[in-house]
Amino acid sequence: MGLGAHRYTDREVTPLVLSQNVPNPHEGETVIPFTLLYAADVRLEIFDLLGRKMAAVVRKGLSSGEHHIQLNLRGLCLPEGDYPYQLQVTSAYGVQSLTRVMTLTLDTAE
Repeated sequence: MGLGAHRYTDREVTPLVLSQNVPNPHEGETVIPFTLLYAADVRLEIFDLLGRKMAAVVRKGLSSGEHHIQLNLRGLCLPEGDYPYQLQVTSAYGVQSLTRVMTLTLDTAE
């Protein structure tokens, strides 16, 4: 671990809870819920399976508590598939990142 890094144990409260996006799978519109223990700046990044960044959203100065980021990815013309998303939180207590995977499906209705 580098300087300033902290590994949280099962008995400690982590400063971030990242939930699975809803709905999942989705057709381009989804919501990513998360909870902050401390006030923080938040950066959400979405990647393809090759690790290329497809989109990013930044929210500064969020208070502690429950939050969500609503996404509309339809304009990006992404193909169907799995897309990892990472939420990075920067607070007075350091930086923490958590990652989940969302599944994008295409609307096949005519």
